[in-house]
Amino acid sequence: MKDKRYKVSQSDIHNMRRMRSLGLSYQRIADSFSVSYGTAYYWINDQYRKEKRAKNALRTYAPGDKDRIRRDMAKRRENFKNNPDVKLRHSIQSAINEKRLTRKSVAGMNMPDAEKLLKSGKLQQQNSKMED
Repeated sequence: MKDKRYKVSQSDIHNMRRMRSLGLSYQRIADSFSVSYGTAYYWINDQYRKEKRAKNALRTYAPGDKDRIRRDMAKRRENFKNNPDVKLRHSIQSAINEKRLTRKSVAGMNMPDAEKLLKSGKLQQQNSKMED
């Protein structure tokens, strides 16, 4: 199953690496999977991906950064207002992540049904930074 955060699936990555081992260029591989050169390079080249992940791990925010929290909460409220599924998805995910107690229900449904709905992908919101 393709993780919605990524443009390629695990089998795509395997196929990209196989194509590269056969001598195809990164650009040709990228074109065949309809992704950018950078995306293909990232998933094929383990060393490059390791360096990028290490660099991205340094992007941290100071705890209690009030401007960032205020901005994120405003965006979340806007998303909740524009699409009720986003609020339901958020409620279910929060209930699943709850560590203090075991939740039996959320938003009027039992937890197994809520988890099934979440995994079905019906509550996914289109990422505005990605093409349709």
